[in-house]
Amino acid sequence: MPCILHIETSASTCSVALSHDSTLLADIVSEQPLSHAALLAGYVQEALTIAKEHALQLDAVSVSMGPGSYTGLRIGVSMAKGICYAKHIPLLAVPTLRLLAAAMQDAAQGQQLEEEHALTEALWCPMTDARRLEVYTALYDHNLQPLHQPVALTLDSEEWQKYLPTDRLVVLGGSGAEKCGSTYAPPSSIILPHCQPLARYMPAISEELLAAGNTADTAYFEPFYLKDFRTTTPRRNPLSVPPTASGPCTPSQQS
Repeated sequence: MPCILHIETSASTCSVALSHDSTLLADIVSEQPLSHAALLAGYVQEALTIAKEHALQLDAVSVSMGPGSYTGLRIGVSMAKGICYAKHIPLLAVPTLRLLAAAMQDAAQGQQLEEEHALTEALWCPMTDARRLEVYTALYDHNLQPLHQPVALTLDSEEWQKYLPTDRLVVLGGSGAEKCGSTYAPPSSIILPHCQPLARYMPAISEELLAAGNTADTAYFEPFYLKDFRTTTPRRNPLSVPPTASGPCTPSQQS
């Protein structure tokens, strides 16, 4: 009966959960988007306090591993690794897209879509926004076993058109599905655009990883970014103006 702390910071919403033997004891979700750095430590402390009130000691920490927000992932993984180091407990890395697929299944159940569609035979395609028309996506069966590993695809590309089968019902969900819409979705599909990868959906996946001994190396684990992080130069920053051939810019050249 493991007691696990769960941390999810890959998307715009910061969330933390605490579970004991698959039962949620804490489910903390931010209502302020993109506030991970300010809120995460307090959420973790709140969950640890609840564990102490139940006389429970942590057996592991699970963290959403990506792909997702570069900054958000680093904040969550750093917190998870710090707790694991301090308490000498395992680190569990949960694939973010698999976590999103679990949220999609919960949403489908809440909307009673199984009564209208044979969802046990459907393919589950979680999608997170990767800016412009690009998305991070993967493909899972009904048991959340991967059929295609995470990839970055552009919705108006030939690769995306070939990615999804046309002879199976496909459930699309997440922030990427919002911009996919009916324009890029296959004809036989269901769109669940408002699903989010939240910590409350992590216990089942985390316990599966722990039972299989599939733990991450706390010392060397890094988030799964899928794509290299690229910085951009602010357009209005005068320091970004390159020097001329004759030397540094003069004030008149910077204006």
